[in-house]
Amino acid sequence: MNNQTVNELNNRNLDSCYFSIICFPTNIYFKSSEIDINQKTLYVFYGCNLKGVRKFITAVISDDFSKTSDWYNFFLKLKKRNLQTILYANVVNNKHMKDALFLAFPEVEIFITCFDTINKIFKYFTASYTTNVFSIVKNIYLSDDLNGYEAALSIFYDEFGANQFLIDLLENDLKSIKKYYDFDILLRKHILCFYFCRDTIKKLSVFSHSKPYFSTVNEYIELMISLIQRNETKMYSSKSDWLNLLNFIYPIKKDLIKCYL
Repeated sequence: MNNQTVNELNNRNLDSCYFSIICFPTNIYFKSSEIDINQKTLYVFYGCNLKGVRKFITAVISDDFSKTSDWYNFFLKLKKRNLQTILYANVVNNKHMKDALFLAFPEVEIFITCFDTINKIFKYFTASYTTNVFSIVKNIYLSDDLNGYEAALSIFYDEFGANQFLIDLLENDLKSIKKYYDFDILLRKHILCFYFCRDTIKKLSVFSHSKPYFSTVNEYIELMISLIQRNETKMYSSKSDWLNLLNFIYPIKKDLIKCYL
């Protein structure tokens, strides 16, 4: 696809209501001038509509959003692209982004991605821990109930308890996860969508390292085209799981979503 098609992706009409949006962070080297090449964080936004289909929204450089007002203007631009309602958000722990989300979409309920926690661990542990870390953290977030959460925490402490600095670093993360157990496991699984997020973040990292640097965000999106096309032809989950989810959330948010179905 050519650059015009990338522009069309960035500007096409969005669904009026998303079950969830997801913010994926990845690090890229970005060239802003002939001599200025720096590593920056790129945020890639996806949405899942009420039919259970994933949709690419856009990608932006985080340095361009240093204030709540910057993020608020960003979300207002999404509103101009037809987006009216977001039920749930699975985003990075960025205060300005979260505050702006609430301002733009007061009905949204925000979750902080479990990959914030995983990335903190990976700052200090080698790739040989990868599979084990994913499994342990997933179970902390996505056990069936609080008993399972406590059991998963115990496994985490058995694995990492000798590293007190890490326990202290993750203290707030581990405490905040408990509040997510106010939500049913079916809902948590679809909001946090662990495996989709894990696999997408890995693919974005591959794209990020495929070039010495990027001069524009659209150069990066160009590399994503095939991934975007694959994602937008698949449902978020099986039809039966998605039907169960709709039946679960509809009584809770009936007045909000009935006009969008």
